[in-house]
Amino acid sequence: MRGRKMLAVLTFLQALQCAFAMFFHEPSSVLIQGVEAENYTEFGFAMAYISDYKILVVGAPNATKIGTLFKCETEMAEAKNTISCSEQNIDYLDTDYKIDRFPDQRFHLGASIVATSEYFFTCAPLWTTDVKARDTKYKSVIIEDSYGTCFIQNDTETYRYQGLLEYYIKSNDRKKGFRPIRNPLNVERFAGGTGWSTLIDEENDLLLIAKSSLNGDFSYVPASKPTTDVKSLADQDIYLKYLPKYWNIGFGLTAGKFFSNQTVYAFSMLEKNMEGLISFLKYSYGRLSMLATSIAETKRGNFVKVESHAVGAMFGNTMSSADLNFDNFDELLVGAPTQSEDECYECGALHIYTGGDMHTINEPYRLRTIFGTEEFGRFGSAIAAKDMDGDDKLELIVSAPYENNGRGTIYILSGDEIYHTLMESEEFKSIQLSDLMQTQKIKKESSRTLGFSLQIIDDVDGNGCDELAVGAPAASSVLIFKCVRKVNVEISTRLLGRPLVREQDANFTVEVCASVQYPSKPDEIIGNVTFENTITTNRAAVVLQPSVVIDISCDSCSDHTLKYCENVTVVLNDKEKGNYIFNTTAHLQNLYLTDPNMTEFNRSWVEASRDSKLDSTLVVHRQCSGDDCKAQLSSKLQWSGSNPYLLGSTAKENVTITVQNDGNASYSACVWLKVFGASVGTVGCGNFSNGYKCYLPTPLKRGTNYSINLELIMSEPKNVQLSLRVEVNIHENCDQGNVTNKNQLKIPYLLTLDGLFDEGDTHGFNITDKQIMDQATVYDHHEFVIRNNGSITWQDAKFSVSMDKKPFINSFHISTAGCGIDDDKNSKFIIYHCKLDLLPNKTTLIIGTTEILAGQLSSYHNGDKIEVEYRSLLNLADAGNRVPNLNITKSVTTITIQEELSISSKKWLIALIAGIIALILLAILTYVLYRLGFFKRKQKQLIVKQETERRKSVRRHTHASAMDGPMEGIDVIDDNAFEEARPVTAKDNVGLVQDD
Repeated sequence: MRGRKMLAVLTFLQALQCAFAMFFHEPSSVLIQGVEAENYTEFGFAMAYISDYKILVVGAPNATKIGTLFKCETEMAEAKNTISCSEQNIDYLDTDYKIDRFPDQRFHLGASIVATSEYFFTCAPLWTTDVKARDTKYKSVIIEDSYGTCFIQNDTETYRYQGLLEYYIKSNDRKKGFRPIRNPLNVERFAGGTGWSTLIDEENDLLLIAKSSLNGDFSYVPASKPTTDVKSLADQDIYLKYLPKYWNIGFGLTAGKFFSNQTVYAFSMLEKNMEGLISFLKYSYGRLSMLATSIAETKRGNFVKVESHAVGAMFGNTMSSADLNFDNFDELLVGAPTQSEDECYECGALHIYTGGDMHTINEPYRLRTIFGTEEFGRFGSAIAAKDMDGDDKLELIVSAPYENNGRGTIYILSGDEIYHTLMESEEFKSIQLSDLMQTQKIKKESSRTLGFSLQIIDDVDGNGCDELAVGAPAASSVLIFKCVRKVNVEISTRLLGRPLVREQDANFTVEVCASVQYPSKPDEIIGNVTFENTITTNRAAVVLQPSVVIDISCDSCSDHTLKYCENVTVVLNDKEKGNYIFNTTAHLQNLYLTDPNMTEFNRSWVEASRDSKLDSTLVVHRQCSGDDCKAQLSSKLQWSGSNPYLLGSTAKENVTITVQNDGNASYSACVWLKVFGASVGTVGCGNFSNGYKCYLPTPLKRGTNYSINLELIMSEPKNVQLSLRVEVNIHENCDQGNVTNKNQLKIPYLLTLDGLFDEGDTHGFNITDKQIMDQATVYDHHEFVIRNNGSITWQDAKFSVSMDKKPFINSFHISTAGCGIDDDKNSKFIIYHCKLDLLPNKTTLIIGTTEILAGQLSSYHNGDKIEVEYRSLLNLADAGNRVPNLNITKSVTTITIQEELSISSKKWLIALIAGIIALILLAILTYVLYRLGFFKRKQKQLIVKQETERRKSVRRHTHASAMDGPMEGIDVIDDNAFEEARPVTAKDNVGLVQDD
């Protein structure tokens, strides 16, 4: 789909390019028809031109079952818009043909036509008859087939040619006793149709007839004796075996001097895989043979071939020849009407094979290709070559008869453009048809298959150039397009008066001329040359005659060159020197030629040839003399800010450099700027040698000035900048580098300390007596803050921190980059020095760490406090001594000592507290034991024991046996077991049981 869209664009571009070239006048085309012309007669299928009689022979192979030929008098095209042709009767067909073999059988008489200056030769390829032959048993049989036959007609009579069929019939007539040819004839040799393609070469006296169908062959006869018996290429054994390998032998034919000064004949063939190829015939001493690089190659059957690998492209169905690169070799022009490329189906192509060595004919550098651009257009269906504009370069006329929805299109390709685009270099090249911009595109909306056949015919209107006959068989018509005569026009210009224009001159005059070379024909020329005059300069100048028309019409001016001139005045509006470029462009105009509705043609109408020189450029110099030619350049510098300038007070300032010229105009001056002390913002100049080179206007005229605006960025000031300095050097000749004027602007800078602050960190921290006893050292981290709230960058600022050396201070350290300690060990102070860059709107933080000996603090405290003082000083680097140093900033760290009880010094207090705690714990324990009944357990045990003894004192029964022991004694306990008459209760939940 993308490819088809691209084709649409290319087709549109081709439509536009019609205006670039006109070889034929399309609106005045002359229509040619047969006397009884009807649709579907295929009138115009083939054509040939008999130059001696100014007759165009047109074939209409479908007009009748046999086919019809017409003779058309082309001279009538000068005065008529329509020509009727006379039908030609080929009486010989009334004898032995068979037209009723099957329904709608046709012979297609007129399918091929060629002509000499005296006669035309035409064939009926499907002519059918009965032929007597013998079968394998030598029995006589009748074979009815399409054999084809051809005819010759001159101004008075018609003859049938003596082809192989005719020879076969005569040789079978024993009464006539013809000598048999070398290879005995059989029906297969000539059956299938002869004469679809024919060729006449009068120069080499050859008439060539191709038999394309079935077993291909070539018959040939001297062109001067067309009625004599033909000879056959297949009569030679090698060709009898070689030709049947291919199909469509000789469907395309052409003659040319492709490899040497000897004419050879290119013919097309089709391989079994549908790839086309082209081989060659040579005709020498009355004998036709195929071209090979050597006799040995001929014996091997290896003949010179041009190969194409495009399948089904109809490669070689149409061919022609033309010398397009002026090397005395003809180029082989090969049409491939159904070739498809890049999704452009059957767009067609024209292949150009350059002439030269036959051994390298298939090398890529020998090939040029033009691809058609409209689908199914079949570009390359017919080809002709003719110089139409008189520049000795052959135009190529190529048709695409199925373009424009089958209406057909003819392309006339400029020979000059073909040469420069394709032929000038010796390398392979392929282009699209739309790439050629000097192409005329002809089409007729009322026609169908326009361009199916092409024929160049002689000049019919006397204007000196040949016309083009175009067949449109689907519309049963032929159109004649009349050639537009080309004349050579050369434009020239020259300055009148002095060779130089002075500065004080108010104007100058240019003579504009057109030299017209009139051809031998036509006798009368109608046309005019229009000059468009312009002046190119950067000065005030006016062309008083911007357009000039010169009439070049002339009667009886043949073979003459005439010159027509007009004067053009240029008014100058200043007094400065310089160059004025005067340009003139000419057009040979004829409104009738470009009018699409002008159906009448006048032979006096002409166009400019491609060799014409239609433009001219004249450089006019304007100069001064003496001292007046010197420029006087000076400069002034203007500063937009205050003087002196307070750094950081503004974001931008400007310096305006004004260059004044009090002398002659300056044409090559420049200003070299250098800026110190500020950054450059915008300046319309280029960088040059650490500065800027500013070219002055060309010219810088007398009494005028030119300003250069230099924008300076002041928003990034630095304390190291002492002043702004702008240096200006003027060079009158910038290329030479000589200084003709110097100037300088210097603005001192002021500094301010606004927004700059040095702050110390006054703070305190606590330490206990326990820490003093337990820790060897403690650390104090002290911050020093420098705030730059201004816009100035302070570079290399010196910042110092000092403190007294004290016994309890072990060390002081600042880890910030750029800081170092003073190594003076005899000093009473610890001093650190820092080198800093203080950026605008930034805060710089410096952290110092003091290592304090904790054990020494008890000896130096005053009221439980010790103070450590830090002194900081910010010293700003300023080479101009524009600002003072800041005051010394003091900051103090206060150390507070707090007491904390210690085990080693308060032992008695701890013992007392421990005793009290022990008594409290003992009381609590006693109470708990009491509550648990611990103190009543022994009483309980005593009661149990008394109860036991009491039980023992009670009298027991006597033992029943001798084994009983003696009675134990009784102990009386007088003690009362109970102090009170109440039971004793144990509250410890222990059962009253006797212990074991």
